[in-house]
Amino acid sequence: MLGTTLRGRYEIVEQLGSGGFSDTFLARDLDFPGAPPCVVKQLKPQFSKEWVLKTARRLFQEEAEVLSQVGVHDQIPELKAHFEENEKFFLVQEFIDGTSLSSELKKRRRWTNAQVLLFLNDVLGLLYFVHENSVIHRDIKPANLIRRTADGRLVLIDFGSVKRVTAVKYEGGEPTLLTVAVGTPSYMPAEQQNGKPRFSSDIFAVGRIAIQALTGVSPKRLLEDSEGNKVWRERAPHADARLADILDRMVAWDYRKRFDSVADTIEALQACQHLLQIEIEQPELTAAEEELLDTVVNELKQYSDFSRVKKLLYYARHNEWENDQNRLLAYRTRDLVRELYQLHPTLQRFSSLLNGIVQTLNKPEKYARVGEAIASQFGQLYADPASEEGDPDTAIKGDKDTGGENPFNPDALSDAADRDATADSAPPAGSEATHSGDNSSDTSSTTGGTAETSEPSNPLELKTDRSTVQALGYDPFDLRFDVMKYTTPLRAKILIFSVLHYQLGLSGQDWSTIKTYELDSLLCQLFRSFASLDALRMRLHEAAQSIGERCEGSQAATAIVQSLAPLYERQEKLNAW
Repeated sequence: MLGTTLRGRYEIVEQLGSGGFSDTFLARDLDFPGAPPCVVKQLKPQFSKEWVLKTARRLFQEEAEVLSQVGVHDQIPELKAHFEENEKFFLVQEFIDGTSLSSELKKRRRWTNAQVLLFLNDVLGLLYFVHENSVIHRDIKPANLIRRTADGRLVLIDFGSVKRVTAVKYEGGEPTLLTVAVGTPSYMPAEQQNGKPRFSSDIFAVGRIAIQALTGVSPKRLLEDSEGNKVWRERAPHADARLADILDRMVAWDYRKRFDSVADTIEALQACQHLLQIEIEQPELTAAEEELLDTVVNELKQYSDFSRVKKLLYYARHNEWENDQNRLLAYRTRDLVRELYQLHPTLQRFSSLLNGIVQTLNKPEKYARVGEAIASQFGQLYADPASEEGDPDTAIKGDKDTGGENPFNPDALSDAADRDATADSAPPAGSEATHSGDNSSDTSSTTGGTAETSEPSNPLELKTDRSTVQALGYDPFDLRFDVMKYTTPLRAKILIFSVLHYQLGLSGQDWSTIKTYELDSLLCQLFRSFASLDALRMRLHEAAQSIGERCEGSQAATAIVQSLAPLYERQEKLNAW
């Protein structure tokens, strides 16, 4: 196939993987300027009998229809084309630049509660969309989740329904199609192994991955109790008890004991969102890792402009720029290095973070080399240990693991380096994603809106009128899920409450105050309180800065605005009518 051009358009340049039922290739789309990359999947029926080809053609069409339906989601590759050529079936999909989750997990380092919760929030939000489209994925596993380099989001791949065409037997001279269970044993529950998958079968798989991340141990290496459930808690003594209970329910061997839906699972996880606010509590590093950590820190301190090293490390860890030397001195370099190493499971992911930060600075040409130096030193920490052979659950052909090499690319910043700049600072004011914080407006004002700072009613007695939102054809429940795709419910609720009533912060007392409020109710209140989307956007970003969370707060503000934007558009059309 290499060197072949399909339909005079898709030039095959590299084989990415091969399985029993399909081969995957990297290709170039010659119809577009620059010939951007795409992925071509060739489906391979195992037999050439006419009825087998007919069945394969039907299943191929079904997969294409599913991909066309769900590929509109940002975390699912878009289907670009599907066609048959010389009795061979091809799917062309969007190319996702990133690394598989299996490469993050194979180091067997245990994740924190916060990291696992972020994983669950990301994947369950995506899975909710898939299930809403009446699709059961059936093969969710680390190798089928790609960490996208551009933004760190997880992308779900491989919706291959054609895997049901597996073998042929002959009974009385007539061919019979054998349908076997689709999936990977370590992430497949009992009912799916029996060929009867349910929506909760996907929930089971996600829970198994989360437990693997918490323990650092592949599911197949965990012992089982008398009911077939994995015994894992002793492998993760740092696991939060409530989170552990939810995971146990997600992976119950008996599907009747599991959550019935993704929505129920997400609802249960609301009780754990406070874990995202707790400082990193990673299990101890090994003695060898501690020694390497000291080496990396000492070598970074020898850098000619260590102050810039410290600023970049601080930004990478805390998502905000800091010029105050006293504050920078208050954080030990060793703690920053350790926490960043524990937060980012692969060098590729950490280097992508540095790349993204440097491109937002006003002096990218000076910080590009600093980022390169940091990534180079961190490469010592990410050097792969001797990997286990023959682990089909984590291996994936074509996954480009960088190992200890430094993927940081300062040359990619040449365009950014031409910007005019006069100071070491975060992006200039006016960027919606990163306000400078130097805003002279009164942050308690509601310019252009109608909201006023007020004392809220007792939350237990508050009955939010949702009729305005429902009259526009929107379910408040859906608004909440739109927000949860990009931020945590707790952060969103604190921000909205601060806009509607009085400013909250990120203290335990404030969490206690806000937990009795429903996010969808607060969203409805917010929509009714502002006459225009622009006024709402301005007030949310002002409140985010007042709380003192420039990047995380801005992300939450943007998520809320995106969720409510269709309501304002619909209302504007109705008013015009």
